[in-house]
Amino acid sequence: MPLKTLLPTLENGSLEEHTMLQEKWANMLANAVTMRSEIKPNYAEILKDLSPLEVEILVKLYEESNKEQDY
Repeated sequence: MPLKTLLPTLENGSLEEHTMLQEKWANMLANAVTMRSEIKPNYAEILKDLSPLEVEILVKLYEESNKEQDY
């Protein structure tokens, strides 16, 4: 994992107080370390700027977009 990605992820994740956001930071770090998906350096900046409500909205939008549609 490049330091350019690792350092902001560790720093910002360690400062987070909201439990749900802590899990998002941990997931980002785990995905980057295991290389399950590409984690770009700006992802840490984006997550840092989002409120818990904004993250919950994005999660719901993602879940709805991935549901199978019954046509």
